Amino acid sequence: MLQAVAEGPRATERFAATAAALVAGLAGLTKDAGVGARFAAELAQRLEAAVAAGDSLAAGNLAAVAAQLYLAGLLTAGTLYSLLAHLRLRCAPLRTNSAGVGAQ
Repeated sequence: MLQAVAEGPRATERFAATAAALVAGLAGLTKDAGVGARFAAELAQRLEAAVAAGDSLAAGNLAAVAAQLYLAGLLTAGTLYSLLAHLRLRCAPLRTNSAGVGAQ
């Protein structure tokens, strides 16, 4: 499922919601919260790899699935915000010393 999200064309919100619902359904059917946790962990790894590779399409698709996992109740708000904060730090532009730039 994650391979299709990461490597496929732009995912729609409906597809992201369907993927999250599938994982939620499997977790409920098996009565194993670990199903959702393992899926979320793999999603986070793939999202980080997509960001590191500069693959904005895959990163956007995976972020949409993460948002839908939150809406399905598989991710807590704290977990989702932690993931986004971590990715924001990875994507932050490099700070450069601009002293003397433009000065003559």
